[in-house]
Amino acid sequence: MLIPALIAASMMMVSDRSNFWDSDTIAPQTQYGDVSESGITKLLDESAIDRFAHKKVLIMVHGFATYDACYPYFTVQTNVLGRTDSYDETIGYIWPCNMNHLTYLDARNNADAVAPRLKEFILKLRNLGAQIDVVAHSMGNRLVMQALNFSEDDPFLVTNFLAVAPAVDNEAIEKGEEFYLSTQHCLNFFVFFSERDDVLKWVYPVPEFDRALGYKGAEHPARLSKNVQLIDCTAIIDGHDAYLFSKPIFDFIHQMSSMQIPGPNLADRLTFKANGMFEVASWRNMMKMGESFWDRF
Repeated sequence: MLIPALIAASMMMVSDRSNFWDSDTIAPQTQYGDVSESGITKLLDESAIDRFAHKKVLIMVHGFATYDACYPYFTVQTNVLGRTDSYDETIGYIWPCNMNHLTYLDARNNADAVAPRLKEFILKLRNLGAQIDVVAHSMGNRLVMQALNFSEDDPFLVTNFLAVAPAVDNEAIEKGEEFYLSTQHCLNFFVFFSERDDVLKWVYPVPEFDRALGYKGAEHPARLSKNVQLIDCTAIIDGHDAYLFSKPIFDFIHQMSSMQIPGPNLADRLTFKANGMFEVASWRNMMKMGESFWDRF
């Protein structure tokens, strides 16, 4: 059962879709709107983002072929807002992800094309003093990683990036690979994967000719940056969209946002068990032999 919470009936959404909701076409410029659960949209000007100044914010980024982002976004909002030490606000980012499953490559091209816009939006929030976490699903991870994939000397733009079922190649965030630089603009970088995700197991390799990061994790874990943590969700996630309905995942997000977990600086791999509890699969080498996480405090 998901966690109930008393939340506002609307949220800020930022859209790079034409006419705000056209899932196939890129808008001439980024749009802002106050959106209800039923999709009723009140367009806003850019100054509306000033309300996020000095707030703890979670940005959500959907994946391929998501026509209506309201349902997943409001489900996430319901399960992360209203909890102690969680988030002040959630923001839904909407991009033209294409609805025809035969246009996968068009959607991927769209993700790359709008990535600079998402980067600029994140920069605006950061300049307002917001603490920014990002959660992305499937191809939305490519979009976020592309947005953060730049070489400027900046310590980080995102505090916690939660890459859920990432539809990028399984070596993409390793040192020297396509999206390695994106890991350097996040304080903590979490990768959620499941070997029971049939979409990433069977469908992703057809156009990409490679295995997905969200299927079995990184190809060479030793080549990951030390701020990256792999999280094996195979025991609790049995499908590509199952993360949205998993209470343990939302519990983890709450614990992560309130720093109640052994993060990447302590553990490089976690594993969810069938009962929904997670355990450390691999500590960082900095841990003393026989020393537990709790012994450090």
